[in-house]
Amino acid sequence: MNTATGYKQTEIGIIPEDWVIKSLNDISEKISVGIASSATHAYRERGIVLFRNQNIKPNYLDDSDILYIDPRYEVRFINKRLKAGDLLTARTGYPGTTCIVPELYENSQSFTTLITRLKKKSVDTIYISHYINSAKGQEFFEQNQIGGGQKNVNAGSLKSMPIILPPLPEQTAIANALSDMDALIAQTEKLIEKKKAIKQGVMQELLKPKEGWVTKKLGEVCEIIMGQSPLSEYYNFAGIGLPLIQGNADIKNRKTIIRTYSSNITKKGKLGDIIMTVRAPVGEIALSTFECCLGRGVCALRYENDFMYHYMISIENYWSRLSSGSTFDSVNSNQIRDLSVTLPQTKNEQIEIAKTLTDLDKDIELTETKLQKLKHQKQGMMQALLTGKIRLI
Repeated sequence: MNTATGYKQTEIGIIPEDWVIKSLNDISEKISVGIASSATHAYRERGIVLFRNQNIKPNYLDDSDILYIDPRYEVRFINKRLKAGDLLTARTGYPGTTCIVPELYENSQSFTTLITRLKKKSVDTIYISHYINSAKGQEFFEQNQIGGGQKNVNAGSLKSMPIILPPLPEQTAIANALSDMDALIAQTEKLIEKKKAIKQGVMQELLKPKEGWVTKKLGEVCEIIMGQSPLSEYYNFAGIGLPLIQGNADIKNRKTIIRTYSSNITKKGKLGDIIMTVRAPVGEIALSTFECCLGRGVCALRYENDFMYHYMISIENYWSRLSSGSTFDSVNSNQIRDLSVTLPQTKNEQIEIAKTLTDLDKDIELTETKLQKLKHQKQGMMQALLTGKIRLI
């Protein structure tokens, strides 16, 4: 196969002529495993920080849920203490996911994670972390996982991992570009959380009962259609019949999604219906975006405006206290019909409240769409920068 001028063919793809491929072991001082013996007896409320595989996220260490171990126990593993700049790689859960140990956690410990201490004078640590988390890096782990039910990666396979290496200044330039994109993604994620918190506060205030509001049973103000499972032999993926909605798996971002169809229509849901799960987990809410067949795990609430949709979202936690069942939690039609709801008497006030909350939802949705675009752009950047298709130096 012909390669473009200035590029060469290697065992893991085409790269620039001045780039090289080395194993992770070649560019590391050591690759080892964290504490591998049981430490549960040494857990304390305070002590030496102990990170686990679930704390490792792509390019960052999640310290929102950490453990502590007794210093008298930890001292036995002094040679396993982490240093700032070490790479932590998950062995289980999401094998291969890698992050960098920040200065804050110098001399902490990790439980069964893989620890890579790089030769920092020859490589850029941030570049290596991005490379390991890239599609090319993760492909290596998919091909080199071991184990049965729970796949994992061991130190031996990690040592053999091939790393594409540009000259050091270019590594740093690539790392900076990808880190800038990560910062923009993190900023957008925080903005989404802030907007959700604002919306939650506004919703609580707007839906708080006020003078002149009335309390009625849900069955008095809504048409309630309980789902009924169609015959399984009529399920299909060919679009024959109507989309089948059966439970929380058919709900995403408070909207119904299409996974399968049924040509045996038992109970029919309409566009704009409020879909609620009636089996575990009970009370998850979606706004139907198409006509559908209602399976046994859901019901449809039909109301003349969007006020009831937002109201039902505001009381989602109510159902977990009410639901019951020997095999799994569920609620029945009587429990749903007897739910007390307090709402404005006038439709205009209901519509105004619903519009305010819907506008906030749309704003959040737009920001979430922006986030997905940024993540997609980053994937494209990684593919181009980490293979030399785009050169920064």
